Amino acid sequence: GRSVKPRMGKYCWNRWLRKLWVLSTIDRLFWPVIIYPVYLAFGPWSVGYIVEDYIGVIFAWGIFVNGAYLPGSFTYAYGFIQLFTFQLPLMLIIANLAENRFQQLTLKPGKKLPIKRRICLHLPFLIVFCLQVSMAYLFWLAYGTLAFLLGPLRTWSLILAAVLYYQALNLPEKCIRRAAEVWQTPSETLNSDVNPIEKEN
Repeated sequence: GRSVKPRMGKYCWNRWLRKLWVLSTIDRLFWPVIIYPVYLAFGPWSVGYIVEDYIGVIFAWGIFVNGAYLPGSFTYAYGFIQLFTFQLPLMLIIANLAENRFQQLTLKPGKKLPIKRRICLHLPFLIVFCLQVSMAYLFWLAYGTLAFLLGPLRTWSLILAAVLYYQALNLPEKCIRRAAEVWQTPSETLNSDVNPIEKEN
Protein backbone atom coordinates (compact mmCIF):
# COMPACT_ATOMS: atom_id res chain seq x y z
CA GLY A 1 0.00 0.00 0.00
CA ARG A 2 0.86 3.67 -0.05
CA SER A 3 3.43 4.80 2.50
CA VAL A 4 2.30 7.12 5.25
CA LYS A 5 3.91 10.55 5.32
CA PRO A 6 5.61 11.13 8.69
CA ARG A 7 4.41 14.16 10.61
CA MET A 8 7.17 16.72 10.87
CA GLY A 9 7.53 19.62 13.24
CA LYS A 10 9.45 22.84 12.77
CA TYR A 11 12.53 21.83 14.72
CA CYS A 12 15.92 21.22 13.18
CA TRP A 13 16.07 17.60 14.23
CA ASN A 14 12.79 16.95 12.40
CA ARG A 15 14.36 18.30 9.22
CA TRP A 16 17.17 15.81 9.63
CA LEU A 17 14.65 13.09 10.34
CA ARG A 18 13.15 13.80 6.94
CA LYS A 19 16.58 13.66 5.29
CA LEU A 20 17.31 10.31 6.91
CA TRP A 21 13.88 9.04 5.94
CA VAL A 22 14.51 9.96 2.30
CA LEU A 23 17.89 8.21 2.52
CA SER A 24 16.23 5.06 3.84
CA THR A 25 14.06 4.85 0.71
CA ILE A 26 17.04 4.81 -1.67
CA ASP A 27 18.52 1.32 -1.65
CA ARG A 28 21.74 2.13 -3.50
CA LEU A 29 22.65 4.60 -0.73
CA PHE A 30 20.98 3.07 2.30
CA TRP A 31 22.44 -0.44 2.20
CA PRO A 32 26.12 0.55 1.81
CA VAL A 33 25.73 3.02 4.68
CA ILE A 34 24.27 0.27 6.88
CA ILE A 35 26.38 -2.72 5.79
CA TYR A 36 29.76 -0.97 6.11
CA PRO A 37 29.67 -0.44 9.92
CA VAL A 38 28.20 -3.93 10.37
CA TYR A 39 31.15 -5.35 8.45
CA LEU A 40 33.60 -3.40 10.59
CA ALA A 41 32.07 -4.96 13.70
CA PHE A 42 32.77 -8.51 12.48
CA GLY A 43 35.12 -8.48 9.50
CA PRO A 44 38.85 -7.75 9.36
CA TRP A 45 39.89 -4.12 9.32
CA SER A 46 43.18 -4.71 7.58
CA VAL A 47 45.75 -7.32 6.59
CA GLY A 48 49.43 -6.45 6.65
CA TYR A 49 52.77 -6.58 8.39
CA ILE A 50 51.64 -5.78 11.90
CA VAL A 51 54.72 -6.89 13.88
CA GLU A 52 58.08 -6.69 12.08
CA ASP A 53 58.03 -9.33 9.31
CA TYR A 54 54.86 -11.12 10.40
CA ILE A 55 51.59 -10.69 8.54
CA GLY A 56 48.63 -10.14 10.82
CA VAL A 57 44.92 -9.47 10.63
CA ILE A 58 43.29 -6.64 12.58
CA PHE A 59 39.77 -7.06 13.93
CA ALA A 60 37.67 -4.84 16.18
CA TRP A 61 38.34 -7.11 19.15
CA GLY A 62 42.05 -7.72 18.60
CA ILE A 63 44.84 -8.80 16.28
CA PHE A 64 45.84 -12.21 14.91
CA VAL A 65 49.54 -12.33 14.05
CA ASN A 66 51.94 -15.26 13.58
CA GLY A 67 49.33 -17.72 14.85
CA ALA A 68 48.75 -15.80 18.08
CA TYR A 69 45.85 -13.67 19.25
CA LEU A 70 46.66 -10.28 20.75
CA PRO A 71 43.67 -8.70 22.51
CA GLY A 72 43.74 -4.97 22.85
CA SER A 73 41.43 -2.19 23.94
CA PHE A 74 43.07 0.27 21.54
CA THR A 75 41.27 -1.28 18.58
CA TYR A 76 37.93 -0.36 20.15
CA ALA A 77 39.10 3.22 20.57
CA TYR A 78 40.27 3.19 16.96
CA GLY A 79 36.86 2.00 15.83
CA PHE A 80 35.13 4.59 18.01
CA ILE A 81 37.15 7.35 16.36
CA GLN A 82 36.32 5.96 12.92
CA LEU A 83 32.63 5.86 13.77
CA PHE A 84 32.36 9.44 14.98
CA THR A 85 34.79 11.08 12.55
CA PHE A 86 33.70 9.27 9.40
CA GLN A 87 30.73 6.91 9.50
CA LEU A 88 28.16 9.10 11.26
CA PRO A 89 29.16 12.33 9.47
CA LEU A 90 29.13 10.50 6.13
CA MET A 91 25.63 9.17 6.77
CA LEU A 92 24.33 12.67 7.53
CA ILE A 93 26.13 14.15 4.53
CA ILE A 94 24.75 11.53 2.14
CA ALA A 95 21.28 11.99 3.62
CA ASN A 96 21.53 15.74 3.02
CA LEU A 97 22.73 15.22 -0.56
CA ALA A 98 19.99 12.69 -1.26
CA GLU A 99 17.30 15.01 0.07
CA ASN A 100 18.73 17.87 -1.98
CA ARG A 101 18.67 15.70 -5.10
CA PHE A 102 15.10 14.71 -4.26
CA GLN A 103 14.11 18.38 -4.13
CA GLN A 104 15.85 19.06 -7.43
CA LEU A 105 13.87 16.31 -9.15
CA THR A 106 10.49 16.79 -7.52
CA LEU A 107 9.90 19.83 -5.35
CA LYS A 108 12.08 22.37 -7.17
CA PRO A 109 12.76 21.02 -10.67
CA GLY A 110 15.18 23.09 -12.72
CA LYS A 111 16.05 25.46 -9.88
CA LYS A 112 19.77 26.12 -9.49
CA LEU A 113 21.32 26.42 -6.06
CA PRO A 114 23.04 29.67 -5.08
CA ILE A 115 26.79 29.58 -4.57
CA LYS A 116 26.57 29.71 -0.77
CA ARG A 117 24.16 26.78 -0.75
CA ARG A 118 26.47 24.79 -3.02
CA ILE A 119 29.42 25.45 -0.72
CA CYS A 120 27.41 24.36 2.32
CA LEU A 121 26.30 21.27 0.41
CA HIS A 122 29.75 20.07 -0.65
CA LEU A 123 32.12 21.46 1.99
CA PRO A 124 31.19 18.97 4.77
CA PHE A 125 32.01 16.04 2.50
CA LEU A 126 35.36 17.56 1.53
CA ILE A 127 36.26 18.05 5.19
CA VAL A 128 35.32 14.50 6.18
CA PHE A 129 37.01 13.04 3.10
CA CYS A 130 40.25 14.97 3.67
CA LEU A 131 40.27 13.94 7.33
CA GLN A 132 39.89 10.31 6.29
CA VAL A 133 42.69 10.69 3.73
CA SER A 134 45.01 12.01 6.45
CA MET A 135 44.11 9.09 8.73
CA ALA A 136 44.68 6.64 5.88
CA TYR A 137 48.09 8.21 5.30
CA LEU A 138 49.01 7.80 8.98
CA PHE A 139 47.78 4.21 8.80
CA TRP A 140 50.06 3.62 5.80
CA LEU A 141 53.04 5.05 7.68
CA ALA A 142 52.32 2.80 10.67
CA TYR A 143 51.56 -0.52 8.95
CA GLY A 144 52.94 -0.28 5.42
CA THR A 145 51.64 -0.56 1.87
CA LEU A 146 50.04 -4.01 2.17
CA ALA A 147 47.89 -2.98 5.13
CA PHE A 148 47.05 0.25 3.32
CA LEU A 149 45.82 -1.56 0.21
CA LEU A 150 44.01 -4.31 2.14
CA GLY A 151 42.39 -1.93 4.60
CA PRO A 152 38.58 -1.74 4.62
CA LEU A 153 38.77 0.49 7.69
CA ARG A 154 40.73 3.33 6.12
CA THR A 155 41.49 2.93 2.42
CA TRP A 156 38.33 1.21 1.23
CA SER A 157 36.22 3.67 3.19
CA LEU A 158 37.54 6.41 0.90
CA ILE A 159 36.30 4.51 -2.14
CA LEU A 160 32.94 3.94 -0.45
CA ALA A 161 32.60 7.63 0.41
CA ALA A 162 33.47 8.75 -3.13
CA VAL A 163 30.99 6.31 -4.70
CA LEU A 164 28.17 7.29 -2.34
CA TYR A 165 28.91 10.97 -2.89
CA TYR A 166 28.70 10.57 -6.66
CA GLN A 167 25.57 8.43 -6.43
CA ALA A 168 23.81 10.94 -4.17
CA LEU A 169 24.58 13.82 -6.53
CA ASN A 170 23.40 11.95 -9.62
CA LEU A 171 20.43 9.92 -8.45
CA PRO A 172 18.09 9.01 -11.33
CA GLU A 173 14.38 9.66 -11.07
CA LYS A 174 13.53 6.00 -10.49
CA CYS A 175 15.53 5.93 -7.26
CA ILE A 176 13.41 8.57 -5.56
CA ARG A 177 10.06 7.02 -6.51
CA ARG A 178 9.25 5.82 -2.98
CA ALA A 179 10.12 9.18 -1.44
CA ALA A 180 8.10 11.00 -4.11
CA GLU A 181 5.02 8.92 -3.31
CA VAL A 182 5.05 10.34 0.21
CA TRP A 183 6.46 13.85 -0.10
CA GLN A 184 5.26 14.99 -3.51
CA THR A 185 1.85 16.65 -3.65
CA PRO A 186 -0.46 16.16 -6.66
CA SER A 187 0.25 19.70 -7.89
CA GLU A 188 4.01 19.13 -8.03
CA THR A 189 5.64 17.70 -11.10
CA LEU A 190 8.87 15.97 -11.95
CA ASN A 191 10.59 18.03 -14.66
CA SER A 192 7.37 18.14 -16.70
CA ASP A 193 3.62 18.61 -16.46
CA VAL A 194 3.20 14.86 -16.05
CA ASN A 195 5.23 13.14 -13.38
CA PRO A 196 7.48 10.48 -15.02
CA ILE A 197 7.32 8.48 -11.82
CA GLU A 198 3.56 8.24 -12.12
CA LYS A 199 3.80 7.52 -15.86
CA GLU A 200 5.84 4.39 -15.20
CA ASN A 201 3.20 2.97 -12.84
